[in-house]
Amino acid sequence: MKLIRISAIWCSSCLIMRSRVGELIKELPYDVEIDELDYEDEKAEELAKNFGLDIEILPIYIRTDNSKYSVGEKSKKEFREFIEE
Repeated sequence: MKLIRISAIWCSSCLIMRSRVGELIKELPYDVEIDELDYEDEKAEELAKNFGLDIEILPIYIRTDNSKYSVGEKSKKEFREFIEE
């Protein structure tokens, strides 16, 4: 599975989610690859716009296999549900 993460280095929710997602990925029985985009990157802005998302609400995770997305800080359980959809 591949995810695209849009985040910022100053974003506290991004830092929290980076840790949670890292822990979760270690628990999964399959590989998850994450491509990182900074929220100021034009590609990130364009991608968020394509999904109708506000780039100011971070972090954003987009699944490349089914185009579903997760916005903002989530619990580990909520993010697991997003990954396993």
